[in-house]
Amino acid sequence: MKSVKGGKKAGLKYFGYGIAGLVILLVLTAAGISLYYRSANYVATVGNEKITRAEFTYILNVTKRIVMQEYGINSGNVDEESFWNRTYGNETILDYVRREALGNFKSLKVEYIKAREQGITLDDEDLQKVDQLIYEDVLKHFDNKKEADEYCREVYGITVDELREIYKLFRYRDKLKERIIKDLNYGESDLKAYYDNNPDKFMDTEFRKKQEEAVWVRHILVKNYEGDDPETKLPGDKIKEAEAKAREILDKVKGGKDFDELLEEYADDEAVTGGDYIFVKGQMHSAFEDVAFNKLKPGQISGIVETDLGFHIIKLEEKIPEGKPVSFRAAKEYHEFGLNEETLAEAYYQSLLDSWNREFEMRTNYSVYEKIK
Repeated sequence: MKSVKGGKKAGLKYFGYGIAGLVILLVLTAAGISLYYRSANYVATVGNEKITRAEFTYILNVTKRIVMQEYGINSGNVDEESFWNRTYGNETILDYVRREALGNFKSLKVEYIKAREQGITLDDEDLQKVDQLIYEDVLKHFDNKKEADEYCREVYGITVDELREIYKLFRYRDKLKERIIKDLNYGESDLKAYYDNNPDKFMDTEFRKKQEEAVWVRHILVKNYEGDDPETKLPGDKIKEAEAKAREILDKVKGGKDFDELLEEYADDEAVTGGDYIFVKGQMHSAFEDVAFNKLKPGQISGIVETDLGFHIIKLEEKIPEGKPVSFRAAKEYHEFGLNEETLAEAYYQSLLDSWNREFEMRTNYSVYEKIK
């Protein structure tokens, strides 16, 4: 009879192999689970950085809110689902917004990478600024963190702590930008060169589309209505007082007083308002438009022009021919353009960011990306 010793050893030996195999299997399974959870936690990679679920959820929710505001949409006046499913080009509005949101966060990650490459870190002062922003934007409005978290989840789809981490990325971005543009110096010739090389940036305004013929005017209005409601007209005697005030202001204008100085002088007078507009025909009251387009030459000032809103004093700054950009002066002075040194610094930084974005390929984790809407 064969000794059972060898059999016991063999059995233990094979049992050992079984244990080893089981351990290997468990390790591989655990690795697979770990890999699954790691892959389920990010939406894309940019270089060695990941765009997490929380980060993409945040930027998507912010972008969606901006789009809804631009289109005047709220939950009460339109079916949101049908809006997001409308076609925009070759995709839905939602797919377009998701793609743009992810691209924007890619840029932020690229800025973070570049900041770290330049040795930029966040010190205690930076972290205090981040915490102050979190407090101002969220925490101060609630009694406790639980309520703040509920708000963040409702608005951004993330927690307060996740929002804080995103705000840190913005702080890295800001420090990088400050370092790059702080030593840039631009003069008048640089502004003129930028204006000459970018005519399309100085074409359209809120009241001028499609490069139509337009005028640039400044005006002062003495209102014939109460408060902010043009339908609530002043009584007859008050309207006469408003007209008298308009004539008083006109005398000051004819005496050489600047429009902006007069608006500041009457800043506390609720009856007086004004500003400047670049607009095309069909945008203003007919009497206002007729004077601006037909009765004045550049530099001239009108008499009292009465419209449904009250009594205007109009100064024609410039006439802008069809298909032409506004003048260099308008590009610098008109509030919608505001061409200045900061404009050029922003343009320079944006050109750098565009080149950095081309350096880094973004790889999208579609198994996660497609689930976040």
